[in-house]
Amino acid sequence: MVEKAGSRGMGGFSALHDGLELLLKAAEYDVVVILAGTNDLGRGYEPEQIMEGLSFLYGLCKNHNVSKVLALQIPDSHFLSRATEARERRDKVSELIRYAA
Repeated sequence: MVEKAGSRGMGGFSALHDGLELLLKAAEYDVVVILAGTNDLGRGYEPEQIMEGLSFLYGLCKNHNVSKVLALQIPDSHFLSRATEARERRDKVSELIRYAA
């Protein structure tokens, strides 16, 4: 079964957290895939701020006994191809994600 806790531009980690928590309370999941933080790059958040939100989501999965969390890195986009500073922040987020495991 595939469930979606958030949507494009949905309003940050608070809204994503609420949606994910509702899903995790309603059913048991073996695997959760998390791809988040893209819009935060565009809004100028620092990598550590984005990682703080991601870590909170990862912890929520752990607290609900999800056996596997697939933490995806922020993908390339047209915006990132033009915004060097945002691309550098994305690369830093990717590095932080790799070390979060």
